[in-house]
Amino acid sequence: MRCFLKYRWVVFSIILVFSCNTTSKVEVVSGHFEEKFIAKASPGKVFDAQQADFLNSGVKWGLISVEGSPADTGMRWIGGFVYSNKPWDASWDFHKDLHGPTRNSAAINIAAPNMTVNGLHFFNVHDGVRTNNASH
Repeated sequence: MRCFLKYRWVVFSIILVFSCNTTSKVEVVSGHFEEKFIAKASPGKVFDAQQADFLNSGVKWGLISVEGSPADTGMRWIGGFVYSNKPWDASWDFHKDLHGPTRNSAAINIAAPNMTVNGLHFFNVHDGVRTNNASH
């Protein structure tokens, strides 16, 4: 059973979340990452990346990758900052990088059912959140 309480003002936002469910695991992700981050999936798992940043200068497809089975439902990714070292005015073709080290990059690639991403900031990458079917 899940219980959520949200309270929001026009001038500023405060989100209070009270959860009645028991989360199986919370993984804290913190620090600076420049290699592909492969998250280990499990049902209901929460990834707390509020203190993490990810620089994509040479990773294809997805800098953060979450691949789960059809049973790995209800996972959540919270926070984080993903960016690249490409110029801010780079063209779409330059970001697509068909033959380069960041080909078809994304901030996060999700292959797990019913996963929620909240508070992930991504700048200057080809795609933000990319979803695929969970096939394992």
